[in-house]
Amino acid sequence: MQRQFDTLFKHNILNNKEHYNFCPQCNILYENKMICKCGELIHFVRIDKNIANIISELNKKGYKTSQCCEGHIEDSYFHPYIYFSYLCDINVYDMSKKISELIEKENLQIETVYIFNNQNSQIGTLFEVKESKIIELKNNREKIKELFINSFEIIAEKLEVYKLRSKHV
Repeated sequence: MQRQFDTLFKHNILNNKEHYNFCPQCNILYENKMICKCGELIHFVRIDKNIANIISELNKKGYKTSQCCEGHIEDSYFHPYIYFSYLCDINVYDMSKKISELIEKENLQIETVYIFNNQNSQIGTLFEVKESKIIELKNNREKIKELFINSFEIIAEKLEVYKLRSKHV
């Protein structure tokens, strides 16, 4: 299955009908506001409406997301995912490990896909519906989307708060 990491920014981020505005600094979702209560505009991120509450909950618990997509049925390549990047948290591997353990414990149809840079060092972790499930449901994108959203609702609900390890000097 071809991974389309290079098309993560493909969607029209200015379409307010399909997105909420999210301030990752404050972990607040806005439907029509362009400036957060913290006074910042630049911090806003567009999040697909069907996963906005999930992304907000993950961020509130300390699992800082980087790029996420609920999967857009009209696209030629349908690909729901949640991505965690070292740009948001240098300990993204530990966060991802906790999510992966919960996926396994709950027997969810989500898989962990690691993304690497040219030097083969990990830069982030991508979670998506298992390839076998995508193949099984290839003619029913709504079911793939529903499976993804339902799985991540369980994940967001059951994850414990992620605490950054303090550095001792």
